[in-house]
Amino acid sequence: LSADQSYRGGKYIVNNFKHIPEVAKRLTETGTTCRFGVINVWQPVSPVTRDALALCDRRTVDEQDLRPWQSHPDPTQWDPKLPLPLSEIWRPMYNPKHKWYYASELQTDEALLIKCFDTKLDEHSRAVPHSAFRTPLDHGPPRESVEFRCLAFWD
Repeated sequence: LSADQSYRGGKYIVNNFKHIPEVAKRLTETGTTCRFGVINVWQPVSPVTRDALALCDRRTVDEQDLRPWQSHPDPTQWDPKLPLPLSEIWRPMYNPKHKWYYASELQTDEALLIKCFDTKLDEHSRAVPHSAFRTPLDHGPPRESVEFRCLAFWD
């Protein structure tokens, strides 16, 4: 159960990703005048018949429900010439106000967009907690999917 980027983790990605175009880099350097976000695109490579992906409605998640959690790559598996990257995500705490949704039997021609980070401030979480889960109706092979991150910039 997580939201893939904490606010610190999202800013780290934008500031340290080597392939971001220079225009996007300049936008992030302008500070609060530039809004940016991280959106994951999640798509199954075969029909999902078990271990569905559930998404929490961010409007039901208070900022106080989120706890930062850091992970670091195994240093023995990392090039010693490179700095270890920061990976910080949110771990949401249980709150009965949370509302969860999922798409049953998602097909290969369908995809989910998951907002993982947004610099825009409002009264709700700026990220969507999500998790796989099992039901008594699950059947078939384990879920397989592809996921990629999109960086979005507004000025």
